Amino acid sequence: LYREVCRSASLLKNMGIKKGDRVSILLPRIPEQIIMMLACAKIGAVHHVIYTGLDSRTIQQQILGVGARCVITSDGRYYKGAMIPVKKELDEAIAKAPLVKTVIVVKRTGQEVYMETGRDFWFHELMELPIITTKVETEPMDSEDPLFILYRPHIAHRTGFVPGYLYTHGGYMVGAYLTTKLKYDLKEIDRYWCTSDPAWITGHTNTVYGPLLNGASSLFYEGGVDYPYPDKWWSLIEKHQINIFATLVSNLKTLMSYGDDWVNRHDLSSLRILGTMDEPMDLKTWEWYFKVIGKERCPIIDSWGQIETGGALVSPLPTTPLKPGSVTLALPGIEADVVDDRGDSLGAEKEGYLVIRKPWPYMCRTVYNNPEVYRDRYWAKIKGVYYTGDLAKKDSEGYISIIRRIGY
Repeated sequence: LYREVCRSASLLKNMGIKKGDRVSILLPRIPEQIIMMLACAKIGAVHHVIYTGLDSRTIQQQILGVGARCVITSDGRYYKGAMIPVKKELDEAIAKAPLVKTVIVVKRTGQEVYMETGRDFWFHELMELPIITTKVETEPMDSEDPLFILYRPHIAHRTGFVPGYLYTHGGYMVGAYLTTKLKYDLKEIDRYWCTSDPAWITGHTNTVYGPLLNGASSLFYEGGVDYPYPDKWWSLIEKHQINIFATLVSNLKTLMSYGDDWVNRHDLSSLRILGTMDEPMDLKTWEWYFKVIGKERCPIIDSWGQIETGGALVSPLPTTPLKPGSVTLALPGIEADVVDDRGDSLGAEKEGYLVIRKPWPYMCRTVYNNPEVYRDRYWAKIKGVYYTGDLAKKDSEGYISIIRRIGY
């Protein structure tokens, strides 16, 4: 991985990318997606990962929003056996994005694509040039220099303003390391698999930066949750002897709908910790995950965080006594509370606003090019605290349960 990151960093530098430049990455879950993220970080460029399932208009909005000069994409991607075009959507997106001067195309599916002379280049051809080297110095960075800008992958252009959240090198790396270490008891000997796409903040933190900073080995898989059969994921866990498995609640609901027989065909005894995120987990799903997948011996790390928080803020540790439906307690150093409109703490079992009472190292620094939105959405509603936009409640032991999102 280090060798390929250095070679890709060499490529970017030779294409004129320098510290502070924004680079958009529109790639499926293939190794080049992670490699290019890390290559940008190495040379001080700001990476911006785009979800490949978006339409051209939304892709265009994001690229214009960050001001990217270079876009890295693929000819296409695979989804449940079908070849889905990717560069075609990009071509439509950048037709009205004059800032983009360079498009680097990874050949993934081999499908025919339009290549504009002087702008579009095949990745594999560039990497064969004699100017590519593995000897690339890491750019010295200040802890507050931008590392990446990320958008909500599912937000459509019809909403008008689409905020891009900016994260910095120092604080974010601290959070990515610490949260994955604490939540999953992550060790260098572990084989770890988080299924989240790096186009999401969960993927940035739990798929890319977190496990790498902890030295763990990760499984990275492009395919869908139930293709070609509903036991595909369980077969991968068995084959690769995965120790720690984390996925979205929506994926668990899909897999649960197929019944237990698909699971019971496989030996999942290598698992020691299970994780989930994305949305509150109902009791039925929690019990299925705990009993059928974990065989009642693997703790479920049901954590809470947001794209704005950079990672988990409220989550059980592997040793925390669990309560189904609760994300349990704030992580060390985090002060979470449930309050009323005035910011006063509420008693047990009373619904209120989930807030964070003091800053944390890996928090989003701003909404890119629109700090007023960041201030008004998250810091102005209840004075002196970070407003999450979520309703929650605490029980008599301080355990937090997320009820629903109410927005900003």
